[in-house]
Amino acid sequence: MKRPIIEKNVHSDFDFILKLKSKNGKEVGFPSYDFEGRIYSHDHHHINPFDRGHFYTISRRGETMKNCFDDKGRLHIVMNNHRLPPGRLHLDLVSFLPNPIYKDGVKKVEDKLVLGIELVEGPGDHDFFIEDEEVILSYVYYTAYELAKAGGFDGTEEEFNEALAGIAGLTEKSKDNSIEIVRLKEKLRLLNRGLNCLDNGIKELEKNVGLSLRRINDNIDTERQRAKKAEKELDERITLLGDNFRRESFLFSENLKGEIERALKEEKTLREAIDGLTKAQKNLRGDFKELDDHIKRRLRRLGDDLYEESRRAKEAERGLKDVITQGLDTMGKSLAEESARAQEREKEIEGKVKEVKQFLKNMEEFTEEDIREAIGM
Repeated sequence: MKRPIIEKNVHSDFDFILKLKSKNGKEVGFPSYDFEGRIYSHDHHHINPFDRGHFYTISRRGETMKNCFDDKGRLHIVMNNHRLPPGRLHLDLVSFLPNPIYKDGVKKVEDKLVLGIELVEGPGDHDFFIEDEEVILSYVYYTAYELAKAGGFDGTEEEFNEALAGIAGLTEKSKDNSIEIVRLKEKLRLLNRGLNCLDNGIKELEKNVGLSLRRINDNIDTERQRAKKAEKELDERITLLGDNFRRESFLFSENLKGEIERALKEEKTLREAIDGLTKAQKNLRGDFKELDDHIKRRLRRLGDDLYEESRRAKEAERGLKDVITQGLDTMGKSLAEESARAQEREKEIEGKVKEVKQFLKNMEEFTEEDIREAIGM
Protein backbone atom coordinates (compact mmCIF):
# COMPACT_ATOMS: atom_id res chain seq x y z
CA MET A 1 0.00 0.00 0.00
CA LYS A 2 1.38 3.35 -1.06
CA ARG A 3 1.98 5.69 1.85
CA PRO A 4 0.35 9.17 1.67
CA ILE A 5 2.52 12.24 1.15
CA ILE A 6 3.10 14.20 4.34
CA GLU A 7 2.80 17.99 3.98
CA LYS A 8 4.94 20.37 6.03
CA ASN A 9 4.85 24.15 6.15
CA VAL A 10 7.73 25.52 4.11
CA HIS A 11 8.81 27.90 6.89
CA SER A 12 8.66 25.34 9.73
CA ASP A 13 11.42 23.13 11.17
CA PHE A 14 10.73 19.40 11.35
CA ASP A 15 12.49 16.04 11.71
CA PHE A 16 11.85 12.50 10.52
CA ILE A 17 13.19 8.94 10.67
CA LEU A 18 14.64 7.72 7.36
CA LYS A 19 14.56 3.94 7.02
CA LEU A 20 17.21 2.74 4.57
CA LYS A 21 16.78 -0.61 2.83
CA SER A 22 19.10 -2.26 0.36
CA LYS A 23 17.68 -3.54 -2.91
CA ASN A 24 17.42 -7.08 -1.51
CA GLY A 25 14.94 -5.75 1.09
CA LYS A 26 17.34 -5.87 4.05
CA GLU A 27 17.17 -2.91 6.45
CA VAL A 28 20.47 -1.06 6.75
CA GLY A 29 19.61 0.85 9.93
CA PHE A 30 21.94 3.67 10.85
CA PRO A 31 24.82 3.43 8.31
CA SER A 32 28.13 2.31 9.81
CA TYR A 33 29.92 3.88 6.83
CA ASP A 34 30.33 7.50 5.85
CA PHE A 35 27.67 9.16 3.76
CA GLU A 36 26.67 12.57 2.48
CA GLY A 37 23.22 13.67 1.37
CA ARG A 38 21.64 16.73 -0.22
CA ILE A 39 17.94 17.34 0.30
CA TYR A 40 16.22 19.71 -2.16
CA SER A 41 12.65 20.48 -3.19
CA HIS A 42 11.19 19.74 -6.60
CA ASP A 43 8.35 22.03 -7.72
CA HIS A 44 6.65 21.31 -11.06
CA HIS A 45 5.37 24.88 -11.21
CA HIS A 46 8.85 26.38 -10.79
CA ILE A 47 10.68 27.86 -13.79
CA ASN A 48 13.53 25.37 -13.32
CA PRO A 49 12.10 22.42 -11.34
CA PHE A 50 15.39 20.47 -11.45
CA ASP A 51 17.45 23.31 -9.96
CA ARG A 52 19.58 21.86 -7.15
CA GLY A 53 21.10 25.22 -6.24
CA HIS A 54 19.23 25.31 -2.90
CA PHE A 55 19.76 22.20 -0.80
CA TYR A 56 20.05 21.00 2.79
CA THR A 57 23.03 18.82 3.72
CA ILE A 58 23.18 15.75 5.98
CA SER A 59 26.35 13.70 6.49
CA ARG A 60 28.45 11.35 8.58
CA ARG A 61 32.22 11.56 8.53
CA GLY A 62 33.70 9.19 11.04
CA GLU A 63 32.14 10.17 14.33
CA THR A 64 31.07 13.61 13.11
CA MET A 65 27.39 14.00 12.27
CA LYS A 66 25.74 16.89 10.47
CA ASN A 67 21.99 17.49 10.74
CA CYS A 68 21.39 13.84 11.68
CA PHE A 69 22.08 11.35 14.52
CA ASP A 70 21.85 7.68 15.45
CA ASP A 71 18.43 7.19 17.00
CA LYS A 72 18.70 3.64 18.41
CA GLY A 73 20.02 2.24 15.16
CA ARG A 74 17.87 4.48 12.95
CA LEU A 75 18.83 7.49 10.82
CA HIS A 76 17.13 10.49 12.39
CA ILE A 77 17.29 13.66 10.18
CA VAL A 78 16.72 17.14 11.64
CA MET A 79 15.56 19.88 9.22
CA ASN A 80 16.61 22.96 11.15
CA ASN A 81 16.27 26.34 9.37
CA HIS A 82 16.41 24.55 6.00
CA ARG A 83 15.21 27.53 3.85
CA LEU A 84 14.02 25.26 1.09
CA PRO A 85 11.30 26.47 -1.31
CA PRO A 86 7.94 24.71 -1.68
CA GLY A 87 7.89 21.34 -3.44
CA ARG A 88 8.34 17.57 -3.07
CA LEU A 89 11.53 16.65 -1.18
CA HIS A 90 14.24 14.71 -2.99
CA LEU A 91 17.44 13.23 -1.57
CA ASP A 92 20.74 12.80 -3.39
CA LEU A 93 22.54 10.30 -1.10
CA VAL A 94 26.20 9.42 -1.63
CA SER A 95 27.39 6.35 0.32
CA PHE A 96 31.07 5.59 0.87
CA LEU A 97 31.02 1.78 1.27
CA PRO A 98 34.19 0.04 2.55
CA ASN A 99 35.56 -2.21 -0.21
CA PRO A 100 39.21 -3.34 -0.38
CA ILE A 101 39.21 -3.93 -4.15
CA TYR A 102 39.18 -0.16 -4.74
CA LYS A 103 42.43 1.75 -4.48
CA ASP A 104 41.24 4.02 -1.68
CA GLY A 105 39.35 1.15 0.01
CA VAL A 106 36.01 2.91 -0.57
CA LYS A 107 33.26 2.33 -3.12
CA LYS A 108 31.26 5.47 -3.85
CA VAL A 109 27.57 4.86 -4.63
CA GLU A 110 25.10 7.65 -5.37
CA ASP A 111 21.30 7.28 -5.07
CA LYS A 112 18.63 9.76 -6.12
CA LEU A 113 15.64 9.18 -3.88
CA VAL A 114 12.18 10.67 -3.69
CA LEU A 115 10.81 11.26 -0.18
CA GLY A 116 7.17 11.19 0.84
CA ILE A 117 7.36 14.75 2.21
CA GLU A 118 6.20 17.94 0.48
CA LEU A 119 6.76 21.52 1.61
CA VAL A 120 3.68 23.70 1.18
CA GLU A 121 2.71 27.32 1.83
CA GLY A 122 -0.23 26.27 4.00
CA PRO A 123 -0.21 24.86 7.54
CA GLY A 124 0.55 21.28 6.50
CA ASP A 125 0.49 18.25 8.80
CA HIS A 126 2.23 20.07 11.62
CA ASP A 127 1.16 17.64 14.37
CA PHE A 128 2.17 14.52 12.48
CA PHE A 129 5.62 13.07 13.20
CA ILE A 130 7.21 11.39 10.19
CA GLU A 131 8.55 8.03 11.25
CA ASP A 132 10.00 5.21 9.13
CA GLU A 133 10.18 7.23 5.88
CA GLU A 134 11.32 4.25 3.85
CA VAL A 135 13.62 4.41 0.79
CA ILE A 136 15.23 1.62 -1.24
CA LEU A 137 18.95 1.95 -1.98
CA SER A 138 20.42 0.84 -5.29
CA TYR A 139 22.97 -1.53 -3.73
CA VAL A 140 23.03 -4.60 -1.49
CA TYR A 141 24.68 -3.88 1.84
CA TYR A 142 26.77 -6.69 3.30
CA THR A 143 28.01 -6.81 6.87
CA ALA A 144 31.53 -7.91 7.68
CA TYR A 145 30.23 -11.37 8.71
CA GLU A 146 28.37 -11.74 5.37
CA LEU A 147 31.49 -10.75 3.46
CA ALA A 148 33.56 -13.28 5.49
CA LYS A 149 31.00 -15.98 4.90
CA ALA A 150 30.99 -15.22 1.18
CA GLY A 151 34.79 -15.50 1.30
CA GLY A 152 34.70 -19.07 2.74
CA PHE A 153 34.14 -18.66 6.46
CA ASP A 154 31.81 -21.44 7.58
CA GLY A 155 31.36 -20.58 11.25
CA THR A 156 28.49 -18.81 12.96
CA GLU A 157 28.24 -15.05 13.42
CA GLU A 158 29.19 -15.47 17.11
CA GLU A 159 32.35 -17.37 16.09
CA PHE A 160 33.16 -14.66 13.61
CA ASN A 161 32.75 -11.97 16.27
CA GLU A 162 34.98 -14.01 18.62
CA ALA A 163 37.56 -14.29 15.84
CA LEU A 164 37.45 -10.53 15.42
CA ALA A 165 37.87 -10.14 19.15
CA GLY A 166 40.86 -12.52 19.03
CA ILE A 167 42.52 -10.32 16.46
CA ALA A 168 42.67 -7.68 19.18
CA GLY A 169 45.10 -9.95 21.04
CA LEU A 170 47.90 -9.47 18.50
CA THR A 171 51.08 -7.86 19.60
CA GLU A 172 51.04 -4.20 20.55
CA LYS A 173 53.40 -3.33 17.75
CA SER A 174 51.21 -4.98 15.14
CA LYS A 175 48.23 -3.20 16.63
CA ASP A 176 50.00 0.12 16.49
CA ASN A 177 51.08 -0.52 12.91
CA SER A 178 47.57 -1.53 11.97
CA ILE A 179 46.17 1.55 13.63
CA GLU A 180 48.69 3.70 11.80
CA ILE A 181 47.85 1.99 8.53
CA VAL A 182 44.18 2.51 9.22
CA ARG A 183 44.82 6.14 10.04
CA LEU A 184 46.82 6.60 6.85
CA LYS A 185 44.13 4.85 4.86
CA GLU A 186 41.54 7.03 6.52
CA LYS A 187 43.54 10.14 5.74
CA LEU A 188 43.99 8.94 2.17
CA ARG A 189 40.30 8.14 1.93
CA LEU A 190 39.37 11.53 3.32
CA LEU A 191 41.84 13.18 0.98
CA ASN A 192 40.44 11.29 -2.00
CA ARG A 193 36.94 12.06 -0.90
CA GLY A 194 37.91 15.70 -0.50
CA LEU A 195 39.40 15.63 -3.98
CA ASN A 196 36.26 13.98 -5.29
CA CYS A 197 34.16 16.60 -3.55
CA LEU A 198 36.44 19.26 -4.94
CA ASP A 199 36.13 17.77 -8.43
CA ASN A 200 32.39 17.58 -7.99
CA GLY A 201 32.37 21.17 -6.75
CA ILE A 202 34.49 22.25 -9.71
CA LYS A 203 32.21 20.38 -12.09
CA GLU A 204 29.17 21.89 -10.42
CA LEU A 205 30.83 25.30 -10.52
CA GLU A 206 31.74 24.83 -14.17
CA LYS A 207 28.16 23.76 -14.85
CA ASN A 208 26.75 26.77 -13.01
CA VAL A 209 29.25 29.10 -14.66
CA GLY A 210 28.36 27.61 -18.05
CA LEU A 211 24.67 28.11 -17.34
CA SER A 212 25.36 31.65 -16.16
CA LEU A 213 27.47 32.36 -19.25
CA ARG A 214 24.75 30.95 -21.48
CA ARG A 215 22.18 33.09 -19.71
CA ILE A 216 24.47 36.12 -20.00
CA ASN A 217 25.10 35.40 -23.70
CA ASP A 218 21.36 34.97 -24.25
CA ASN A 219 20.74 38.26 -22.46
CA ILE A 220 23.52 39.91 -24.48
CA ASP A 221 22.04 38.55 -27.73
CA THR A 222 18.59 39.74 -26.66
CA GLU A 223 19.92 43.18 -25.74
CA ARG A 224 21.92 43.28 -28.98
CA GLN A 225 18.77 42.51 -30.97
CA ARG A 226 16.90 45.16 -29.01
CA ALA A 227 19.74 47.63 -29.61
CA LYS A 228 19.74 46.86 -33.34
CA LYS A 229 15.97 47.27 -33.48
CA ALA A 230 16.18 50.52 -31.49
CA GLU A 231 19.05 51.70 -33.74
CA LYS A 232 17.00 50.88 -36.85
CA GLU A 233 13.98 52.70 -35.44
CA LEU A 234 16.23 55.64 -34.51
CA ASP A 235 17.71 55.73 -38.03
CA GLU A 236 14.20 55.69 -39.50
CA ARG A 237 13.13 58.48 -37.18
CA ILE A 238 16.28 60.49 -38.01
CA THR A 239 15.63 59.97 -41.75
CA LEU A 240 12.01 61.00 -41.31
CA LEU A 241 13.04 64.04 -39.27
CA GLY A 242 15.66 64.91 -41.90
CA ASP A 243 13.07 64.70 -44.70
CA ASN A 244 10.63 66.78 -42.69
CA PHE A 245 13.38 69.30 -41.89
CA ARG A 246 14.39 69.59 -45.56
CA ARG A 247 10.75 69.91 -46.63
CA GLU A 248 10.04 72.49 -43.94
CA SER A 249 13.28 74.34 -44.84
CA PHE A 250 12.30 74.41 -48.52
CA LEU A 251 8.81 75.65 -47.68
CA PHE A 252 10.27 78.24 -45.29
CA SER A 253 12.71 79.41 -47.97
CA GLU A 254 9.94 79.68 -50.55
CA ASN A 255 7.71 81.51 -48.09
CA LEU A 256 10.60 83.78 -47.12
CA LYS A 257 11.32 84.56 -50.78
CA GLY A 258 7.64 85.32 -51.33
CA GLU A 259 7.54 87.54 -48.26
CA ILE A 260 10.71 89.34 -49.39
CA GLU A 261 9.25 89.89 -52.84
CA ARG A 262 5.99 91.14 -51.33
CA ALA A 263 7.96 93.38 -48.96
CA LEU A 264 9.96 94.78 -51.90
CA LYS A 265 6.73 95.38 -53.84
CA GLU A 266 5.18 97.04 -50.79
CA GLU A 267 8.33 99.11 -50.35
CA LYS A 268 8.21 100.11 -54.03
CA THR A 269 4.53 100.94 -53.75
CA LEU A 270 5.19 102.93 -50.57
CA ARG A 271 8.02 104.81 -52.23
CA GLU A 272 5.81 105.55 -55.21
CA ALA A 273 3.08 106.69 -52.83
CA ILE A 274 5.61 108.88 -50.97
CA ASP A 275 6.82 110.29 -54.29
CA GLY A 276 3.23 110.89 -55.34
CA LEU A 277 2.55 112.51 -51.98
CA THR A 278 5.61 114.68 -52.40
CA LYS A 279 4.45 115.69 -55.88
CA ALA A 280 0.95 116.28 -54.55
CA GLN A 281 2.43 118.36 -51.75
CA LYS A 282 4.35 120.39 -54.30
CA ASN A 283 1.23 120.71 -56.44
CA LEU A 284 -0.74 121.65 -53.34
CA ARG A 285 1.78 124.32 -52.50
CA GLY A 286 1.48 125.60 -56.08
CA ASP A 287 -2.29 125.46 -55.80
CA PHE A 288 -2.15 127.36 -52.49
CA LYS A 289 0.13 129.94 -54.12
CA GLU A 290 -2.21 130.27 -57.10
CA LEU A 291 -5.15 130.47 -54.67
CA ASP A 292 -3.33 133.12 -52.67
CA ASP A 293 -2.55 135.08 -55.83
CA HIS A 294 -6.13 134.66 -56.98
CA ILE A 295 -7.46 135.83 -53.63
CA LYS A 296 -5.08 138.79 -53.62
CA ARG A 297 -6.14 139.65 -57.15
CA ARG A 298 -9.77 139.33 -56.17
CA LEU A 299 -9.12 141.49 -53.09
CA ARG A 300 -7.41 144.10 -55.18
CA ARG A 301 -10.23 143.91 -57.66
CA LEU A 302 -12.73 144.03 -54.81
CA GLY A 303 -10.88 147.01 -53.35
CA ASP A 304 -10.98 148.69 -56.73
CA ASP A 305 -14.68 147.88 -57.00
CA LEU A 306 -15.21 149.19 -53.47
CA TYR A 307 -13.32 152.35 -54.29
CA GLU A 308 -15.26 152.71 -57.45
CA GLU A 309 -18.51 152.10 -55.62
CA SER A 310 -17.48 154.56 -52.91
CA ARG A 311 -16.61 157.12 -55.55
CA ARG A 312 -19.85 156.49 -57.29
CA ALA A 313 -21.67 156.69 -54.00
CA LYS A 314 -20.03 160.01 -53.23
CA GLU A 315 -20.83 161.23 -56.71
CA ALA A 316 -24.33 159.95 -56.27
CA GLU A 317 -24.42 161.63 -52.90
CA ARG A 318 -23.26 164.85 -54.46
CA GLY A 319 -25.78 164.32 -57.20
CA LEU A 320 -28.41 163.59 -54.67
CA LYS A 321 -27.47 166.69 -52.78
CA ASP A 322 -27.84 168.61 -56.03
CA VAL A 323 -31.16 166.91 -56.69
CA ILE A 324 -32.16 167.53 -53.07
CA THR A 325 -31.23 171.09 -53.42
CA GLN A 326 -33.15 171.24 -56.68
CA GLY A 327 -36.14 169.33 -55.45
CA LEU A 328 -36.24 168.06 -51.91
CA ASP A 329 -39.80 167.21 -52.06
CA THR A 330 -39.59 164.98 -55.20
CA MET A 331 -36.13 163.41 -54.80
CA GLY A 332 -35.78 163.19 -51.02
CA LYS A 333 -37.39 159.85 -50.74
CA SER A 334 -35.42 158.31 -53.65
CA LEU A 335 -32.15 159.69 -52.36
CA ALA A 336 -32.75 158.28 -48.94
CA GLU A 337 -33.47 154.87 -50.39
CA GLU A 338 -30.43 155.01 -52.64
CA SER A 339 -28.27 156.07 -49.72
CA ALA A 340 -29.59 153.19 -47.61
CA ARG A 341 -28.87 150.72 -50.43
CA ALA A 342 -25.39 152.16 -50.82
CA GLN A 343 -24.75 151.76 -47.11
CA GLU A 344 -25.99 148.15 -47.14
CA ARG A 345 -23.81 147.43 -50.18
CA GLU A 346 -20.84 148.95 -48.41
CA LYS A 347 -21.50 146.85 -45.29
CA GLU A 348 -21.83 143.72 -47.44
CA ILE A 349 -18.53 144.48 -49.16
CA GLU A 350 -16.83 145.11 -45.82
CA GLY A 351 -18.17 141.72 -44.53
CA LYS A 352 -16.81 139.92 -47.57
CA VAL A 353 -13.44 141.61 -47.11
CA LYS A 354 -13.37 140.44 -43.47
CA GLU A 355 -14.22 136.86 -44.52
CA VAL A 356 -11.44 136.82 -47.12
CA LYS A 357 -8.94 138.15 -44.58
CA GLN A 358 -10.01 135.53 -42.04
CA PHE A 359 -9.67 132.76 -44.69
CA LEU A 360 -6.15 133.94 -45.58
CA LYS A 361 -5.26 134.04 -41.89
CA ASN A 362 -6.52 130.44 -41.45
CA MET A 363 -4.60 129.34 -44.54
CA GLU A 364 -1.38 130.58 -42.99
CA GLU A 365 -1.99 128.47 -39.86
CA PHE A 366 -2.51 125.21 -41.80
CA THR A 367 0.28 122.56 -41.42
CA GLU A 368 1.34 119.84 -43.83
CA GLU A 369 -0.54 117.22 -41.77
CA ASP A 370 -3.72 119.33 -41.92
CA ILE A 371 -3.34 119.59 -45.66
CA ARG A 372 -2.86 115.79 -45.99
CA GLU A 373 -5.89 115.21 -43.80
CA ALA A 374 -7.88 117.68 -45.82
CA ILE A 375 -7.07 115.93 -49.10
CA GLY A 376 -7.60 112.44 -47.62
CA MET A 377 -3.97 111.09 -47.75
